[in-house]
Amino acid sequence: DSINNLLPILLSPPASSFTAIDPVLFQWQALNGAVDYRFELRQGGQTGPLLQAQIVEGTQFSISSIVEGTYTWGVQGHNATSSSLFNYRSLTIDRTAPSAPLLLIPSIAATIANTAFSFQWQSGSDTSPTTDSLFVLDANSILVRALPVSGNAWPDSLGSGSFQWYVRTTDAAGNGTSSTLRNL
Repeated sequence: DSINNLLPILLSPPASSFTAIDPVLFQWQALNGAVDYRFELRQGGQTGPLLQAQIVEGTQFSISSIVEGTYTWGVQGHNATSSSLFNYRSLTIDRTAPSAPLLLIPSIAATIANTAFSFQWQSGSDTSPTTDSLFVLDANSILVRALPVSGNAWPDSLGSGSFQWYVRTTDAAGNGTSSTLRNL
């Protein structure tokens, strides 16, 4: 019946993840022999200030309105005679969108030859990792490009016509901000 030296398996949120979701649902796998679990939420690391401690009979616990910041959450199994080890994971709550990307080239209302050229921009900034996506619409506002892009440029040749383009920067928590729309 001893669960000493066993380690609960944490399921979600994933380790070192970023989220904007509220409430946050914490889930772990049932530990054979455990009757209930001690759930902890700490500010910063495993030894940071204890913000929430709860005895939970199931394998999940939900918390609403966690303020932005970095946290560590952990679970320990219990039964009448023993306790498992604690297992911890870090989590960053991020509900702030990155700054808007800045479009550089082609310039506003640019006329360019029907040859290869390059879209260029400055990514939006954020405290978490970001990714950019390039969007191009035709004169009828029909999407002709929707590309996840690594870096701050994309070579292209659109053919003849009028187009609009913009870039969206999205952070690791899923918050996003789009640039202004630019004609070419």
